[in-house]
Amino acid sequence: MFPTPKIHKTYFYKGLPVEGIPCVFRDCTKTCSSSGGLKRHLRAKHGDVFDYLLELPSDDEADVSEDEEIGPLGEDFFLPLPDEDPGPENNGVGDPFVFVQQPNEDLGGYGAQSPPLTPEPTDIFDDDEPWMTEGWDSDDSNTDDDPHPLETLPPLIMSHEVINGQRFRSNGEKVAEDDASPPPSLPDLTSGGFAPFTDRLAFETARLVYEKAKLPAKKIDALLNLWKASLLQHDGSPPFEDHAQLYATIDAITHAGDVNWECLTMRYTGDPPKTVGDHSWMDVEHEVWFRDPLKVVHNMLANPDFNGEIDWAPFREVIEEDGERTYRFKDLMSGVWAWEQADLLAQNPANQDASFVPIILGSDKTTVSVATGQTDYYPLYLSIGNVTNTVRRARRGAVAVIGFLALAKADKSYAKDNNFRKHRRRLFHSSLVEILSTLKPAMTTPEMIQCGDGYFRKVLYGLGPYIADYPEQVLLASVVQGWCAKDDLDNLEEPRPADRSEDHTTTLIEEYSVKKLWDGWGVVADVTPFTEEFPHAEIYRLIAPDLLHQMIKGVFKDHLVTWVVEYIKLVHPEREANRILDEIDRRPRLQTWTGDDSKALMKVFLAAIVGYVPESMIQALHAFLEFCYLARRNVHTNRTLRKMKAALEEYHGHREIFEQYGKREELGFNLPRQHSMLHYIDLIVSFGAPNGLCSSITESKHIVAVKEPWRRSSRYKALGQMLLINQRLDKLAAARVYFETRDMLRGSCLLEEFLRLELDIPSGLQAEPDDDDDDDEALSAMARLQAALHPPVLHPDGTFEGRLRQPFTRMASRAEAQYPRTLGGLGEHVGVELLDLVKEFLAEHFVSEGYLNRDAEELTTVTRVQVHHSMAATFFAPSDPCGGKGMRRELIRATPTWWGGTAPRYDCVLVATGAKESICGYEVARLKLLFSFSHRGVRYPCALVRWYAKRDEQPDPITGMWILHPAYSQPPPSASPVDPDSLPPVISVIHIQQIYRAAHLLPGFVDDSPVPSDATFQNALDLFSEFYLNKFADIRMYETLG
Repeated sequence: MFPTPKIHKTYFYKGLPVEGIPCVFRDCTKTCSSSGGLKRHLRAKHGDVFDYLLELPSDDEADVSEDEEIGPLGEDFFLPLPDEDPGPENNGVGDPFVFVQQPNEDLGGYGAQSPPLTPEPTDIFDDDEPWMTEGWDSDDSNTDDDPHPLETLPPLIMSHEVINGQRFRSNGEKVAEDDASPPPSLPDLTSGGFAPFTDRLAFETARLVYEKAKLPAKKIDALLNLWKASLLQHDGSPPFEDHAQLYATIDAITHAGDVNWECLTMRYTGDPPKTVGDHSWMDVEHEVWFRDPLKVVHNMLANPDFNGEIDWAPFREVIEEDGERTYRFKDLMSGVWAWEQADLLAQNPANQDASFVPIILGSDKTTVSVATGQTDYYPLYLSIGNVTNTVRRARRGAVAVIGFLALAKADKSYAKDNNFRKHRRRLFHSSLVEILSTLKPAMTTPEMIQCGDGYFRKVLYGLGPYIADYPEQVLLASVVQGWCAKDDLDNLEEPRPADRSEDHTTTLIEEYSVKKLWDGWGVVADVTPFTEEFPHAEIYRLIAPDLLHQMIKGVFKDHLVTWVVEYIKLVHPEREANRILDEIDRRPRLQTWTGDDSKALMKVFLAAIVGYVPESMIQALHAFLEFCYLARRNVHTNRTLRKMKAALEEYHGHREIFEQYGKREELGFNLPRQHSMLHYIDLIVSFGAPNGLCSSITESKHIVAVKEPWRRSSRYKALGQMLLINQRLDKLAAARVYFETRDMLRGSCLLEEFLRLELDIPSGLQAEPDDDDDDDEALSAMARLQAALHPPVLHPDGTFEGRLRQPFTRMASRAEAQYPRTLGGLGEHVGVELLDLVKEFLAEHFVSEGYLNRDAEELTTVTRVQVHHSMAATFFAPSDPCGGKGMRRELIRATPTWWGGTAPRYDCVLVATGAKESICGYEVARLKLLFSFSHRGVRYPCALVRWYAKRDEQPDPITGMWILHPAYSQPPPSASPVDPDSLPPVISVIHIQQIYRAAHLLPGFVDDSPVPSDATFQNALDLFSEFYLNKFADIRMYETLG
């Protein structure tokens, strides 16, 4: 059905026979004679757009004969259209099928080992569900007679036929799909150069002192005065005279991002309450500060930084998995909700060829000061549903603060007064209606705007998912506290939810009294949700899943951890219970995890309670962690949704043990956050992966938009200062994007000055390229220069703003000086026969077997033997904190002096071996040494490792984690018995490219034995004999280990 292309063969592409290999970008007509030529063309002509694709092998990397078919990598690149009717949706009116390259995220992006398939539970989905079967013929197309079976197909993207993201030129002319002409250029918003800054140095200085260092005015003046003093003898001057000139220059930025703040005044206008008392809160005028959301959205859509990471139309992504066709849910536009919204908009013929832009909102109160009085703010955030989840979660400007809502306050005696609470709810909903009013006209009539790729589009807006924690959810839905905002069950322990709907609620309001609605259905009947003022918006459907507050802080910390503590206190005397709780507290402290936040505790709590609680409690916690970690994935398919359903059923079965102890026996599980787990599968189908709509996104934005600006303010009437700080930060961010888009910020200012003056570039200004494998010295030097001109950005939390690519490792550039410079001497220093181990390493990987007979003296004189204390592993981890391309970097250490020289640290790692006895293709080892050496002109960055072995052939059935122990060399079968403690450990030398990432081992607590008094996280790996391989260390580790 889908012919596999061959090199130098004629095959059909876009319905036409072509010679050679066509460019994979549908707007380009270029064909190449080899894969190497295609690779050069893609890099030269398509630039950054090509960065997210897999790298093609060059001609000398794969000698493919003329008749040999391209392997799986080639199949991903060459995507011919089907030569058979794909199904009933292809009506002959255009082609709804669009093929795009997608990295295989289930396998880690590129080439990572896949866990072995396990039998799946019964399909939870109805075959009649339209999102499962619509658009496909019922014929049996995947048969043995098909020469190109379905499992070889790349992902299939079906875009909406009407709301299709059509591109236009400025005169309204459609741009054909195969039109390869360059897009119109974006408007030039500067008078030239770095205006309003004098030059790049002035712009970088402003970013450094205002955005990065956050210096106050006095310190800015002090810095500029020191700068001025250093330049007086050279008759020079710094870029700014003082802080006032710097602020004025930032305020003069006219790039996109300049949306002024406006003030809306609101007060109570209803009838006075009939109750007796002080109702002075009715006379208070509330100020609501906001920015025009329409202009903010225009800026986001025009941001060229999002090119290639924005979807202009709803789509369905179909893949082959476990022998069946299934949709893949990832970003918001891949969900069923966006498609249904497009169907509603498509009913108007004027909306043909429009683009749909969902407006994602989020709000949450936050406290900035308690010690000096309760100082709260109520920020309102906005994002667009078109950008990918990784972009929304990264530091890329896809989430903006658009308002500070009013906080209605009253004396404590009236805080729970029904009239005041009604007033507070109405103030919230009325404020949202007024703030969002500028978006409403374009929710039914499309507007033509220029987008970040230079083309124009007809844009229709619609209210999308709302990010909120539980108190905010019931406020949004006008639901009584304790009820679910999405269904009207009076018993939240019911297994199947009964969804709320706007029509049903309206009917109830017409039939019953306010009190009856409050008690019987949990409806606050005298407050109308703001969504009723906008088309195609129903708040009950727009409540987004909240991983942070529902799962991590809610079910895990507030429920499961609390219930475990209640159990221990119930079944043990007070003193013994406190001793056990102290031991449980000590166990996680043996790990390098720091902090007491819920996410960190979730990673280690399962192993910490082993031996102190019944196995059924551990299994309940294990089943919940399985459900939670599956829900936090960046991509979902039938397989993950079935696993989530099975984990939820297992959790519900095991959690019954908590009813036998503590308060659950009386209260049961009638809890909103426990109940919310029932909605997750439906919400994933509707909105895609929940990690793109989590309240952690808005909470992290609190720091930048609220807390840090408040700390920078004078504290007196701080809100006005905070608004100005936010506006200046937005201006600097917009200017950065503008200059970067025009390639004006290459490398550092100092490097640019060296190049301008044609001076020799110091080695410290050069950088190691990620993929510099060329031995040519001139080319290597150019690659280092290019890496310095376009450096990736690494944030403290490991998020890596670099291009999407295969996992790679990099040794630290610094070499430690206190070590011997020969392999023999270094081996004596660390107490191993390093020379022999390196010989085995060279023999196994790089040299013929005869090398073992060579004179050992050749290696003792090897040059440039260097020891390093750390290395970096960079890999694709879109489900964890990562850059906009989904990449993450972590440091791996092998140092005798960590934490200020107080303790050693030798990390454990996952090593890709592919061995049959391995764990999902990986084995676990602990670093003993990181070193590099040169031999015959080749540099080898290596690691000396000690191996671990599996205790059993399957993971532990209670915790779900593999149990490991240090591996020892076994004597031959014919040898006499030896003491197991005298066996030597298994040690070897490996190339660091075999290391995938760090591994986290937890001491294997198999009973209630106390932790040794001398145990610390520095020596835990030496004190214990068995360990859990912690698959809950993060989401990527969970995905890797299965």
